[in-house]
This record gives sequence, C-alpha cells and structure tokens, in this order.
Amino acid sequence: MKVNNFKKLLSITKISLFLVILVLGLNPLFSQAGKEEIISNQTYPKIANYFLSWSLLDKSVLELAKWNILILDMENQVNNPEKLRKIRELNPNVVILAYVPIEEIVYDNVNCQFTQLRKKIADYSPESWYLHNNKRERISFWPGAEVMNITNSAPLKEGQRWNTFLPYFVKNEILATGLWDGIFYDNTSHSISWVKPGKIDINNDGRADSDFYVDAQWKAGTMKMLRSTREANPNYIIIGNSASDIDFQKYLNGRMFETFPTPWEGNGDWGYVTDLYLNRFPLKSLDPQVYVINSNTENTGVMDNYRKMRFGLTSTLLGKGYYSFDFGDRSHTQTWWYDEYSSFLGDSQSEAYNLLDSDDQNIEVGLWRRDFARGIVIVNSTNQEQVYVFRGEDFEKINGKQDRRVNNGSKINWLRIAPEDGVVLLKTNKDIIGSNYLNGNFVRIFNMDGHQERNGFFTFQEEYQGNMEILKTDLNGDGKLEVLANGEGKIFIYKEGQETKSFYPYTENFKKHISFAVADLDNDGNQEIITGAGPGGGPHVRVFNKEGELINQFFAYESDFYGGISITAGDLNEDGLKEIITSPGQGGNSQVKIFTQYGHLLNNFFAYDYQTSVSTRVVSNDINHDGVDEILVSIDNF
Repeated sequence: MKVNNFKKLLSITKISLFLVILVLGLNPLFSQAGKEEIISNQTYPKIANYFLSWSLLDKSVLELAKWNILILDMENQVNNPEKLRKIRELNPNVVILAYVPIEEIVYDNVNCQFTQLRKKIADYSPESWYLHNNKRERISFWPGAEVMNITNSAPLKEGQRWNTFLPYFVKNEILATGLWDGIFYDNTSHSISWVKPGKIDINNDGRADSDFYVDAQWKAGTMKMLRSTREANPNYIIIGNSASDIDFQKYLNGRMFETFPTPWEGNGDWGYVTDLYLNRFPLKSLDPQVYVINSNTENTGVMDNYRKMRFGLTSTLLGKGYYSFDFGDRSHTQTWWYDEYSSFLGDSQSEAYNLLDSDDQNIEVGLWRRDFARGIVIVNSTNQEQVYVFRGEDFEKINGKQDRRVNNGSKINWLRIAPEDGVVLLKTNKDIIGSNYLNGNFVRIFNMDGHQERNGFFTFQEEYQGNMEILKTDLNGDGKLEVLANGEGKIFIYKEGQETKSFYPYTENFKKHISFAVADLDNDGNQEIITGAGPGGGPHVRVFNKEGELINQFFAYESDFYGGISITAGDLNEDGLKEIITSPGQGGNSQVKIFTQYGHLLNNFFAYDYQTSVSTRVVSNDINHDGVDEILVSIDNF
C-alpha cells in the first residue's frame, strides 16, 4: 500500500472541480504495453519531434516528454542517458528512436567530446569504405559530410563491409543499451550519382563508372544494409529518411517525408507525395507502421507561420502518421508547441475523402476531409480559396491563443479556407460521458491555466427531469452506454432509451439526495453502483451490481452521523482495483476515508482543519497522468 500516493489537493468549487476533471480526462494515457500496442492505441493528433541536439537541457526534457515519437541523436545515450530515462518516466508511452546517419560520417563532428559513437565508427572505418571519385578523392554531399560506400563493391575489412558493419554496430552499441525503441536511418536513398554525375568510382578501380551502374549498385547496397539491420534487430522499429524507393519498405516500419511536400519527390506535388504517404508505401511496410511528416520554416525560423504548420499537420491527419514542424534541414532542435497539438480528436471514424471529387481512390489536389470521434480536419491543397457549407452539421473552431484569425473558438456551419491551408474543427459539445452532472446545468470547459478551451453548453436532456443527477457510462462492457438517472432517492437505469431497472438504495421512505458513483470493483468487466445517502441520511455505503441488486454495505462513519456523505472510487495504490472513497457532508469534519470494496479501511486523512465543520465533496481521477488516481476534495453546499 502506497499511502504517500493519496493526494490531498486544494479546495475548489463544485463546478470547477467537475470541469477540471472533465478536461483533464479528455486525453487518456495508453496502457503500458508493447510498442505495437502503444502505437495502435494512440489517438489523434499524433505528433513527433525531430530533435538532433547532442545534449538535452532539463527544460528540453520536460518539453520533449509531450510528444508521441521522438527522434533523438544517438550520442544522447552517452551524453544524457539519465535524461532519456527521465523522458520515458514522464511519458511511459513515448517511442524514442535513435538518429543514425546511414551513409556518411561528418568529420567536423568526429573529434568533438560529445560524439563518442561517431568517433568509434570513424576510427574503425578504413579509407576503402569511403566513396571516391575517379581521382580517389572522398565525395561529400553536405558540408563536412563524407559519403561512405554503401555498395557490395566496397572492400572487406575483417569480413565486413560498411553495409554489414553498421547494422551490427546499431545492435551492439546502440539498441543493446535498452534506451531506444528503434532507429531512424537518415539519408536512406536509392541513388547517389546526382552528387557527382559521371565522376563516381563505385568499385575503387580508379575509373568513373556510369551513373546507371552506380545507382544500381547503390540501391543493391542499401537493400543489403536494411536487410542486415532488420535481421540483426528484428524486434525494433526501423524507419528511414528519404527512403523514397518502395522496395526498401519490406525491411522498414515506415519513413519520414522531410520538408513536406518533399520537393525532390513529384516536384513538390501535394497529390503525388500524399498518395505515397496514404496508399503506396503502407502496402509494403512492416507493422507497426510509423510515418512522420516533417514540415518546417525553410530555415527562416519563423515559428508563427501558422498556415504552413496547419497545412502539414492537417495533411498528416488524413492518414495514420505523426507530424513534426521545426526550423528546417539546418536545425532540428525546436520544441515549438501549437494550439492544434492540444486538440483531442480521438479515434478516426473515416478515411480521407475529397469534398470536390467523389473519386477518393485518386489522391489529387482538392478539398480533403477526414472525420474523427471528436472533430474533423479539412485540408485545402488547391491554389485557390475554398468555401464549404456543412449540411446539417455544426462545429466549433479551436479556442486557441496563437492564430486567433482561425482558432477563435467560434461555432460554425460553413468554412472559408485559404489555399494550401488546413483547419482542425471540433464537434460541438452536446453531452458528457463518464462524469456525473445535473440535468439542466450550464457548463464551461477550462484547462489547468483557467483558459476556456471549449464553448459552454446546457446539459439538459429533455427525457429526464430537471436537476436529476445523470451519468452516462457502459455498465456491462458491451460497448453501449447506459444512462443512470438519480433523483428523489431513486436510481433509474436506461439503455437505448428504455428503462431496464430502477431501485431505491435506501428504501422508498428515503427520498432525499443520494451520492453515487460507478466502478468495476472486482475487475469482472461489469461496473458496480456505489451509493451514499445525502444530508439527512446516515453514513451508509451500499454497493449494487449492474442489475441494482445489493452485494455489499458498510458504515463509513459513526452510525449516528446524519449529515450525509459524498462518494467516489479510484485506484489509489496501483493494485489494479478501485478503492471506495468517502467524505462527510453537513456537519462533518472533512475526514476522507479510503476503503476496499469489502469495506475494510485502508487510510484516512483530514482534507481541512479537523476542528472545522464543513460539508465536502470528493472526486477521484488521474489528473496528472502518472497512472495513479488522485483524490480531489472541495467544500460543497449539498
């Protein structure tokens, strides 16, 4: 029992308490499981950070933990292993990939104190492993980056070539540390003749080879590199950058599309590149599939180019990929965060479809839409402004702090969208799932900073009486919601609009307020109904099954206390079972108690001064996403 995990939080008003729980519960953590399950369970938007600094500041660690996928330089395992562990501690479901150059050594970096892995690679690599021109000079395609000969024509050293040495270096020197979920191979290209047309000596015979021969050898060598990497590391995620040859995907989990829409693929045509992303490459890639769309400021550093950022993000949301936005190919060290990243769209409910053309099989420039459980995205990939009117649908814009011209929180039924732009829209709130509310209340939704994130709405459901307490939840795990309505001492259970059960938890004679909660106390897949009498009732806790049949009961406080109690449930000690939590009502002394499902007292504490007589309300939720439920206590008027 981890008694220290019982959190006693500050007092807040009843309505604020409810709203904080509602907002912080919008983006649930995925279960701690294998990488494939984690990736398959991630909801949208999915975001990645391509962060290639060799060192990590404490501030960067806190910021990087917010992303779903991180691509971090391999040198961090030497320079910052404790910070890699800290990121994973903060976000147990993050996927961290080691950045590894697949075909070059940057000699300007080799003798730096922060590049021990690069130095180890360079020290082992003989001159014959470098790519040379016909004058036996090393070839470079980036300042300071000297290209390695990835082909099967490179001479052997101790039975290895570059394309077999690096895969086992990755296995034994990088992935063996246990700090990484896989690797990111940069510059995974299928050709090299473009660097020095007509001048590359691919087989070290002192003569230039034809570009056709050079590129054929280069592709074969890269295939050998990827196959060797996969064979040496079968259980790790492997993705490539510039992996533009579809044949590579048989060994990869996906690829990055850097500087989207990548200008060297299809001449920057959005339709061509998006078709590669949505259709062609996923047919060949291994599971779990990991695709990253990277847009950037084209090395200008103009972070507030929101239109460019949105265009890349919403294009990414048409598929299953992860989105990254940063400075450009000369700097990948940003932790920029945008309003859209915090929007919770939930699971996808459709594939992408073109609002201007019913032929969805043909990915071409148009006005594209994709639907999600909690919203939609629309991408205008044309070069003209588009206006779209929704038919019988209402949405609201994100209520952001950045580009208020677009994300102003307004409710809309039509949309004007600029060329090469995109927008994330949220479904208007009309209901509350999983939290108790009073029928007819008007609620607003705030985040931790007090910023109103969504438009307010009335919770009124005309089929139930006003001021009845309502809870919509899945009682029996069949994927369908039941509605529990609580009023005048009686609880009603409805399914698909029909009453299936009703009962008086405290006999027909008690028709006052009842506090109630639902939780699966015994992990059988069915939720139990837990009740406590309100003011004028005793401290009598009763537990009913989903059919309203009494299965357990106990007194939380002295039996002669008639101030009523508030009740909730949560897993406070990480044992996988929900505990029952109570706090006293009118005339009580704020003593919170925690019980097992059988009524055995586990712990108790005073939320306020024990000598002060107050009425309290208690709620439990994992508000900081650490896997442990917390207890929130507020002063209540009942």
